[in-house]
Amino acid sequence: MQKKQTEAELLKKIPHPAFFVNKGIITTANQKAANLKIKAGTPIDTLLRTGNEEYLTFTGGRLCLSLFANNILYDASVIKYHNLDLFYIEAEFFNPELFMMAATAQTLTDPLSCAMTSMYLLQNDPATKDNPALASLNRHLYRLYKAISDMSDAANYGKMRESRMTDCELRTEIGNIVTKASALLKETNHRLEYKCDMADEFYGCIDREKIERLTLTLISDMLLFCKKRAPLKINLSKKKDRILLTFRGRITEAQLKEVEDLFFSCHSIPDGLDAKSGVFNGAIIARNAITSHFGTMLIDSPRTSTIRFTFTIPIQQSGTLNLHSHVDFPEDYSGGYDHHLIALSDVLPDELYK
Repeated sequence: MQKKQTEAELLKKIPHPAFFVNKGIITTANQKAANLKIKAGTPIDTLLRTGNEEYLTFTGGRLCLSLFANNILYDASVIKYHNLDLFYIEAEFFNPELFMMAATAQTLTDPLSCAMTSMYLLQNDPATKDNPALASLNRHLYRLYKAISDMSDAANYGKMRESRMTDCELRTEIGNIVTKASALLKETNHRLEYKCDMADEFYGCIDREKIERLTLTLISDMLLFCKKRAPLKINLSKKKDRILLTFRGRITEAQLKEVEDLFFSCHSIPDGLDAKSGVFNGAIIARNAITSHFGTMLIDSPRTSTIRFTFTIPIQQSGTLNLHSHVDFPEDYSGGYDHHLIALSDVLPDELYK
């Protein structure tokens, strides 16, 4: 009885809908969860929209998934609490605040595009093109473009857009993204180590834009957050009909404590991934990209001073989804600029922006 009271008191301290699960069954829920018609005795697999398979093998860290509550789709996370699983709902997936942020970003797009056009003219003017200050200024314009693009697309990336799913060979697709990033980073203190454990070709349907954006976002953010000169290790593997894309980097003990406080704390659960830490910049884009593929994100620390992000992406073979339409020409999320130069503008040197 005392244990139940302890669990209930803990749930009261969490400012979000939260509940405990034991052996697949909800045991205790706070009032905010009850308001969403989440109640004790409900099997958790009846609520999960993504993450059913990953949850079955979940042993620690923070598993980010999505679930339905009261017929509304929510982002949610689960962490271990003693011998129980603590679920908490972070935000409605189609969050109105994200759409407000997107609307604000749209008002900034036009003046920024004009500034970047003026920069292009200056860099091609014989009188000014060799000025090194222009390259630095141009890189910062790219950084601003990235931030506005993330704000603009955060809401839209939560939508399922099956017409954007295309069939591709996944080893080549993801390998090319990482290889180009590694080449651009060659003159910096950052280093990527990429390994693919898939021996055979593997074709499947993905939203190529979202997977590219996810990959480049994690590379950029982890390089900002992790130790310089220590390699960022990226691994691609296959498990049944799923691919696992893993990013592993080294961080200081202080930074590791900050991350642990973020996703292991049971007393003050934040609204989402903490934007003040570099590793979480663009997290909404990455997370929504995964959710739209019915995938999950696991954050854990398998070794001392190490942080790992594992994205599990179910892959549907061509023919099971609507393939890319010949009349559907989506707008380029980078506005026609090089995708890598936009996404990695926080970590690349000025010289690449001449």
